[in-house]
Amino acid sequence: MFTNHIGRSCLCFGLALMTAILATGVRADAGDATKYTAYAEDSLQMSVWVTVSESDSAAPILLLLPMMAHSHESYDPLIQALATYVAQDSGNGCAQELPYFISFDLRGHGLSTIRGQDTLSFRTMKEPEFAKYPGDVVQAMEFAWSQVDEEAGDMVVVGASIGANTAMMLTEMLPRVSKVVLLSPGEDYRGLKPAEALKMFKGNALIFACEDDQYSATSSRKLAALNEKRCTLHIFNGSDHGTDIINNNPEAMRILVDWLCAP
Repeated sequence: MFTNHIGRSCLCFGLALMTAILATGVRADAGDATKYTAYAEDSLQMSVWVTVSESDSAAPILLLLPMMAHSHESYDPLIQALATYVAQDSGNGCAQELPYFISFDLRGHGLSTIRGQDTLSFRTMKEPEFAKYPGDVVQAMEFAWSQVDEEAGDMVVVGASIGANTAMMLTEMLPRVSKVVLLSPGEDYRGLKPAEALKMFKGNALIFACEDDQYSATSSRKLAALNEKRCTLHIFNGSDHGTDIINNNPEAMRILVDWLCAP
């Protein structure tokens, strides 16, 4: 469950991230998030939204990576579902606190499109640009990690489609990722391949796909088989992809929230 994974030093991580990234001062409605601007190695301006836990105790970090053609807002229903779950306070294991939510507009999406005089778009980006996704996330959080005590707690990463592949690859780049959620992963999205990272992952992974989304369903089965002891696979009816699976299917959302809050 969220309340058992993270040490007090996780609070330092959340605060360090907020001071490391240049604040725009904009408050978002969903999850009471604050928008920040971080810079990738090639000077791309990346938009990041941070929701700080209001709990008196240290809280975990839930990192949210959208799918192609979607922005950070695609995770608003998940944030709201977790808030509702916590507010019920019914002894369900999550009732003490919400995590820090950190969500991105990935390179070429939403507000993460300006690089000097250039404007990037996922519609025209080539594989070398997509290959920068994992590094973009690490770069945005690098200073924050450097400010955190080495005893800092775990992180949970949720990714959809190409964001799912990115999420899995981050487990080799970010320390203390204990759980990963892959919503419609693929064996290869624009050159991003999660298989090797999944084989080596020592945490727990939850994989969702829909049967009629054939490439993702086939990929998900193959990926789950690479690390059966660590992976939980759910194949749903229909053709929803990525965050549409949880946003359109209350049962999928319930399974995800229960899994995130499990010990």
